[in-house]
Formats: sequence, C-alpha cells, structure tokens
Amino acid sequence: LKPFWPRLRRPRARATRTASSSRMALRSALVLAGLLGAAPSPLGTTSGICDGSIALGNFTEYKPGVVMTPGDTFRGLDFNCKSYTTHRTKGYETRESAVEVCKSRCNKDPKCRTYTAHAHEYWTTVVRWKAKCFFHDNFLCDHCYYTVTSSFGHDIFSGVCRPEPDGSC
Repeated sequence: LKPFWPRLRRPRARATRTASSSRMALRSALVLAGLLGAAPSPLGTTSGICDGSIALGNFTEYKPGVVMTPGDTFRGLDFNCKSYTTHRTKGYETRESAVEVCKSRCNKDPKCRTYTAHAHEYWTTVVRWKAKCFFHDNFLCDHCYYTVTSSFGHDIFSGVCRPEPDGSC
C-alpha cells in the first residue's frame, strides 16, 4: 500500500497530548495510510477531517519545516493560493471561536480542501474577535501548500480538511 502523503512524511510537531489530540493523531495516521480522506470524485463528497476544538488549544504553532498534517489546525500558517470563496464571521469572545466557524464551514463544504482564517480583534464595550475565512479547492494540485512567511506567529490559522486522493494531480 503506497503512503497517502508521500511528499510530506517527516516527524511532525505535537501539541499537548489530550484525548482530542490523540484522536486527531489517529485520524492523521489513517489519512497517511490512505484509509481516510480519499474521495471518489475530484472534489470529494465526504465530510472534512479537521477536528478537535481550536478553543481547547487543539492547534499547533506553525514554524518553517513543520509538516502540514491533514486534519490538524496550525496557527501562523497562511496558504499562498487563490480561494474560491470567503466568509466573514460575526463577533466572538475569543479568536479561537471565530476560527472554529471557518474550520466547521470547510468541513461541511464538499468543495473545500483547505481553509485559512485571519482573526482580527475589535472593540465594542468589550474585546471581540472576527475572522475572515478563505476556502481553497486545491492543496497539492495547485501548490497551495506554499506559505506566506510573514504570517508566522500571527493570528492566522489554516488546516487541510480534505486532501486530494493520491495520484490525482
């Protein structure tokens, strides 16, 4: 059986181990084995694999060289590719809650392979957070895995929720 993600097989950064991160690691391993994520159509029809609550800290700080593992969310990662649509969230108490909306919408949209969320703080009578979501219909096939280096360490979150099936590019 050929690995599902052959170009990116290196040790990955680990978040704090919790039940949710253990579940995400299992899902990621299944994707790598080709047992999840492959879809019968070019755009896929199954639900996305991005899981784990961002609000509970289930994201990894992205640094150059960190492997973008399908299903995981990375802070500081901004994909350098064209989006097919965008969405602006309403205001939330935390940046993570605003980003969670973007992740959820990508998981539900069969066309969405990856998402990027730019979180922005604003003030009313209290601090609130909004996110602008960018949804991409490609990842490996359109070189969407290239990143914007000036985004490292900023309130920009991205994830691969529905990678292309092996050999589809």
